[in-house]
Amino acid sequence: MALSEYTVIAERDGDWWSLQAKELPGAISQVRQLGDYEVIREAIAFLSGEPESEVSLRLEVHNAARAS
Repeated sequence: MALSEYTVIAERDGDWWSLQAKELPGAISQVRQLGDYEVIREAIAFLSGEPESEVSLRLEVHNAARAS
């Protein structure tokens, strides 16, 4: 199987990072540390019906200036 790439948009929201898959708007998650963004892979796999192992992620950070 070929990997399916999804763009993960990360936006700072107070003490948290909000995550959303650009190609699959219903796939959302939230993390305290941006380095944990890959947790959204589970939501993407669930909504797309693809195995988590076939989901590739590309991170796109918005509002980085507001990050602390």
